[in-house]
Amino acid sequence: MAKAGLESPDLINDEFEWQNEFSMVATRIAEDYPKSFAGSAIEDQAGRVASIAFKGSPPEGLMERFAHLDGVSVSIQRGRPASIEELDRDLERLHRSIASRTDLVQEVVSTYDPTTARFSVVASPTATTSSFRSEDVVADLRGAVDVDLNPRLELLELNASLETGGDAAYGGARLEVTGGSGLECTAGFNVRHASGVTGFATAGHCSNTLTLENTNGGAELGTTYQSGHRGPPMGSTQDPQTAWMPGHELPTSMTL
Repeated sequence: MAKAGLESPDLINDEFEWQNEFSMVATRIAEDYPKSFAGSAIEDQAGRVASIAFKGSPPEGLMERFAHLDGVSVSIQRGRPASIEELDRDLERLHRSIASRTDLVQEVVSTYDPTTARFSVVASPTATTSSFRSEDVVADLRGAVDVDLNPRLELLELNASLETGGDAAYGGARLEVTGGSGLECTAGFNVRHASGVTGFATAGHCSNTLTLENTNGGAELGTTYQSGHRGPPMGSTQDPQTAWMPGHELPTSMTL
């Protein structure tokens, strides 16, 4: 019998099991329909409500895949402007075009809104451009962005508080939403891509627009969301994430 004030293991397992099952089904759907899959989410944990979204119309027979999830309400959102596959590709293209302007900026944090397919970018100016008018620097950066992506670049701003490479990033460091000071999450394992780019993993419960601080009030290091991995890790309600931090030293890391 569970002690007073504590839930039994069976209740806890039951609470999270449906989320894991939903995540696995969503993963298979994403793999089967990469051109139209536009995201999935746990909308209400306690109420057992989830959603799955598509670019255009959803595939036929979709709800049959969730039939085994007793008591779970799954809504289908249709008509999203872009698939996750397209958004990931375009985000990488956008990020690289702005980050390549090393004469203007150092750190670059970029993300997208899957419901609108619009992008947001925050970048730190170089020592030289810090004395320039921010409007002029932003205009030059927009000029580096491909013509088809520019109309979808909803936010592009400079933030001098983002520190540049050379500072070490440690697992367990403080993660804050870019532009804010509130604790959003903590960094997980440091990782290193086979290409040599460094980064860290998170549990996936936090925003895709984050800065890292090794200590509260310390230097803010820019990060850029790279990818999400769907799966049933114990107790996870969203996708584990990887954020890349080009130019930063990682004391220890795993290779992806």
